[in-house]
Amino acid sequence: MKRSKLFFKNLSFSLVAFALLFSNAINANDTVNEFVEGQQLSIVAPSGLSLRDAPSQLGKILDVIDFGEEVTVINSSEVVCKSEKIDWVEGEWILVEYQGQRGFMFDGFLTNLPLPEYEFEIAYNDMDIIHSLDSWINYHYDMSLTPDSLVENDEVYKTVHYFENNQKLIKTDELGYFRMDVYLSDIRIMDAYHLLMNMLPSKAEMNTFSNKSVFINDVDGNLETIKINLDNQVVIQKTRGGQIRIKAYTQRVGCDLSCC
Repeated sequence: MKRSKLFFKNLSFSLVAFALLFSNAINANDTVNEFVEGQQLSIVAPSGLSLRDAPSQLGKILDVIDFGEEVTVINSSEVVCKSEKIDWVEGEWILVEYQGQRGFMFDGFLTNLPLPEYEFEIAYNDMDIIHSLDSWINYHYDMSLTPDSLVENDEVYKTVHYFENNQKLIKTDELGYFRMDVYLSDIRIMDAYHLLMNMLPSKAEMNTFSNKSVFINDVDGNLETIKINLDNQVVIQKTRGGQIRIKAYTQRVGCDLSCC
C-alpha cells in the first residue's frame, strides 16, 4: 500500500522549525551541490518547504510545497546562489519551478534521493529502520553486473550486494546482532539523515529521532558524522572516498540476515 502524503501536511517538523531561527552564512565550498537545470528534486521537510520570491529567509513566501512533491531546478545566469547553514543543514538558495510558479528554495531540504512512500519502506518496530532501509535500496536501485560476494564462517555471515553507481549494501550477522552498511554516492550527509527520518511513521518518532541525534564536525568544521542514539544505534558518516555510509544495527531474533 502506498504511503499517503496527507499525513505530512500538518506535521510539525521541529528540526526545520527551530533550525530556521539559527541560520548563518557559510562558504560555498563547504556545500555539495551538483544539481543541474531540469533536475527533479523532492521535498524532505515533512511540514513542507517555502517557495520564496528572493534567495533568503526574508523573501516573501509565495507558496508552501508539501512533503514529497517535486520541484524542477532552473538555472539562470542572473541568479547568484546564496549558501547558508541552517542549524546542521548546509545548502543553497536555488531557483526552482513548481506547477508553473518560479521561486527560491533552500536546497538543504531538497533531495535527489527517492523517498520512502510504501509501507514496506516504513519502520513500525520500535524505530528499527534496518529492514525498511533494506527494502528501500532494493526497491529503488538496480543491481549492478558485479556478482554478490559472501563471507561465512562459524561466527560471521556477511553478504555484499552491489548496485548501480558504485553503491552497495553489506549485511553482517555476527554474535547475536545484525549490522547493515549502506554506501550511497553523490549525496550529502544530511540527505541520508532526512531519508532515515522519513522512514519513521509519525511525528512522535521523528521528534525522538531528532532529539537522539548527535552531530560531529571534522577538524575543518564540516559535518562528518551523525550518531542517532536509539536502542538500535544508527551512524551516518562521510567516507574518504566521498560516499555516505549508513550503519544500522538490530538484535538478531530467530534467523540470520540471509533469510531476511
